[in-house]
Amino acid sequence: MLIAGRAARLDRGPGRGAIAEGHITGGMIPKVRSATEAVARGVYQVVITDLPGLANGGGTAVIASRTEA
Repeated sequence: MLIAGRAARLDRGPGRGAIAEGHITGGMIPKVRSATEAVARGVYQVVITDLPGLANGGGTAVIASRTEA
């Protein structure tokens, strides 16, 4: 999620809440849902980005919260 133009880390719980509250919309919804599902199944971190973001370290990281890890 970009916050003030910067990439932000996003835990599973807040990711779901951000969808419900309308902060995550359109094509990002299935990406965030897939990422949170992967984390729920044991993947430590998922990064949603594009090629330029991959090259410069940008994107959205969905991570397991400390209580889930």
